[in-house]
Amino acid sequence: MRVSSVQRFFFLAGLLFAASARAEEGGTGHHLPGSGVFLIGVLPEKPGLTVKVSDWAYVGSVEASRPLSTLLQNAAGSNDGISSVFGAIKNGQAALPPIVAAAASQLQLRDRVQATDVKLTLDSVQNISVITLLYEWPWRPLGTRVVSGISLPFLYVNTKATVKVSGPKRSLTRQVQEDDFGFSDMVITPVVLGWSAGDFHWSTGLSIYAPTGEYSPGDLAPLGKNFWTFEPFVAATYLNKTGQQASLQIAFDVNTVNPDTDYQSGCQVNIEWLLTQHLPYGFAVGATGFLYQQVTPDSGANALGLAGTYAIGPSLGYTWKDKLALSVQWLYEWEVNNRFQGSVASLTASWTF
Repeated sequence: MRVSSVQRFFFLAGLLFAASARAEEGGTGHHLPGSGVFLIGVLPEKPGLTVKVSDWAYVGSVEASRPLSTLLQNAAGSNDGISSVFGAIKNGQAALPPIVAAAASQLQLRDRVQATDVKLTLDSVQNISVITLLYEWPWRPLGTRVVSGISLPFLYVNTKATVKVSGPKRSLTRQVQEDDFGFSDMVITPVVLGWSAGDFHWSTGLSIYAPTGEYSPGDLAPLGKNFWTFEPFVAATYLNKTGQQASLQIAFDVNTVNPDTDYQSGCQVNIEWLLTQHLPYGFAVGATGFLYQQVTPDSGANALGLAGTYAIGPSLGYTWKDKLALSVQWLYEWEVNNRFQGSVASLTASWTF
């Protein structure tokens, strides 16, 4: 089966964009697992420009529950207090502690009993639209293909925080909800190097997530992370003449310190895979998934343990005249630790000039 140039560029661009949501600071991180590994190890044969437009929708939630006595001992009105009690959220939820304190005070006043438990739930809806520009250079050092890229993400995020304070006879619930839309953290990929040998194709490179999105420690719905992420990666694709394909990508994320919170998220490994069958008339159908694992602990005030999850779902693709390529994917997360749990759906279109 012939691999078109638009297909080669199509899912390579999945390496080059910003997203969320993980167990790092704020419960989110830069890399979006499951962003697409269709032909991801394959680079184009001819120099030129490809423009890719992608849209990812993520719906997820995270919750934590602690005794009220623990919260009060850690100063309910401070960010440090709420972070230590609800560590899955990490830092930055400045709007929550006063609500917890107020709810606990009202409940105790009404019932004249000591409240015994506080439960925090965060529900998040995020929509990430990304414009990616990829350019293959005409150079062929030692037969190696060379590609550079940049991704410009626009993020809509809506986060609802629910605090429930429970006592022996009564409970009281308070909510805070915020949303925002704007430019998020851009991704620069200065170089990707690729090689091919028969049905096997592989590549390696480096992506850099820059803190260009708006950020404030008090936001429930920040547009950026306020730290840099450096992501070296390797990728490979096997595609035979009958259209059977297997793709694999391994990326390693290294995060810098957030200067506003003095918090540093640990390193993460992202392993993504896809098995698919290419069909007549440009269609393709298969299954995709990812494994996400934090491998070094966070550092900073109230740092928690390692995060991890895995996901699986269907993937559909279509190409037209070696110019237009479309992809649809859906993934559901399982076995989640210390991070948001949910599902992500994506729609991607690319055009090769």
